[in-house]
Amino acid sequence: MTALAACQSGSRPPSSDTSGLQVTSVSAAAPDPSSSDAGRFPGGCDRWSLTAAQAETFFAFSTELDASAYHHDYETSRCMIAGDLVEGGRQWEFQINGAAKGYWSNGNDMRYFGCTDAACDPLVLVPHIGMGP
Repeated sequence: MTALAACQSGSRPPSSDTSGLQVTSVSAAAPDPSSSDAGRFPGGCDRWSLTAAQAETFFAFSTELDASAYHHDYETSRCMIAGDLVEGGRQWEFQINGAAKGYWSNGNDMRYFGCTDAACDPLVLVPHIGMGP
């Protein structure tokens, strides 16, 4: 059974905090250095891309997570897309991993996100399947 993100430990439902979000740049997909498969399978990321609007959609349908849920409840794809965004007048760097998770960073501040909504499925390489029994 697939668990809903809002019911997962350490997650919060999508918030209005991301409603003023504007993605200002998006890079080409590249190997994700946090993935153990990135070095073993370096090719293939070039078949995935996101526009700024698609990155905004990903975060709009995502649920904000705590660091533990981000690292333990979501797989890590070998590919990621990075970029920059502005939310609430504050600049952030972001990364979206192909396994339906992403984060924002600004100095020491980090915000983690995961997307279980079907709207994210066409935006990622591997849709989130949940932590079922």
